[in-house]
Amino acid sequence: VWLRRRPHLTPSLLWSSLVIIAVAGWLLLRIEVPIDRPIREGFDYRGGLRISTQFLIMLLCLTLYHGAQIAEVVRGGIQAIPMGQIDAARALGLPPNRVRWLIIWPQTLRLIFPPLSNQYINTFKNTSIAIAVGYSDLMSVTGTMINQTFRPIEAMSVTIGLYMVSCLIIATGLNRLNHRLNRHSRA
Repeated sequence: VWLRRRPHLTPSLLWSSLVIIAVAGWLLLRIEVPIDRPIREGFDYRGGLRISTQFLIMLLCLTLYHGAQIAEVVRGGIQAIPMGQIDAARALGLPPNRVRWLIIWPQTLRLIFPPLSNQYINTFKNTSIAIAVGYSDLMSVTGTMINQTFRPIEAMSVTIGLYMVSCLIIATGLNRLNHRLNRHSRA
């Protein structure tokens, strides 16, 4: 509905403008991305892209754990749509793809957005678990600061402040998006 009022804001225009901005920024800043082939030297490789085992384990665990929870939120949101609306859309002769895009997804998105926002914030906060596999994150750095300076109150206060500010920024952005989504869906 909101795209009909603003025909100049189509999704393809938004995506293409993001790509143009990214390429322009890359060209203006002349960011060099070294791309080279890994070469085997002795028992190890030199060059190429390296991903630490700890980061890979953390990424896999957080992806599986939060991916399952997000999938459950989406499933619950889809099942919350009354079956009568779907049957009515089919009775009108809408193809299944149009039923999904015009009936199911707009209502589901309004229902799942608040719990989905909480899941994204929890994903950010759960990155502190990465210390269990030895990946240096904010909590690991805080532990090192405490061990070197013997000032736990100051170090933990800064850490708590960083987590709080980061979570508030994420929550504010998601709340604005939710407000915009609900405002346009009622119109």
